Amino acid sequence: MNDADFIAGQQLILGFYQALDEARFDDAAKAFADHGEWHRKGEVLTGPAEVEAAYFGRSADLHTRHVITNILLSDSAEGQDFSVYITLYAGKAAEGESPSVSGPSMVLTSHGSLIQHAGSWKISRKSTQRQFLIQPPQG
Repeated sequence: MNDADFIAGQQLILGFYQALDEARFDDAAKAFADHGEWHRKGEVLTGPAEVEAAYFGRSADLHTRHVITNILLSDSAEGQDFSVYITLYAGKAAEGESPSVSGPSMVLTSHGSLIQHAGSWKISRKSTQRQFLIQPPQG
């Protein structure tokens, strides 16, 4: 893998999560190849339309921030394989307000593959698993 492909893969992954956090679900969906699969919450979403549809009806007062770490990219026969750790913060607040949270909601991992399509990198397969659910403080 050359440096340009590595950076493009990283940008795709980070841009996907930033789009989710900014409620730009159409942009997040565009990160997927036409037949790209996202294995998420016991479902398989296929293609950008299904990825975007998964967010239809999401409450406008739900705010998230995905903190992405441990990004690993490696060459594969089809393109690149990736692995990331995700620390998710989520809370509800009115528009223009910041949610008050006591800490992260959960820690997840995501693994998958990237392919080149029409001159740019796209997600061809993505699997997300919850690793830790964080209990709210007692009291």
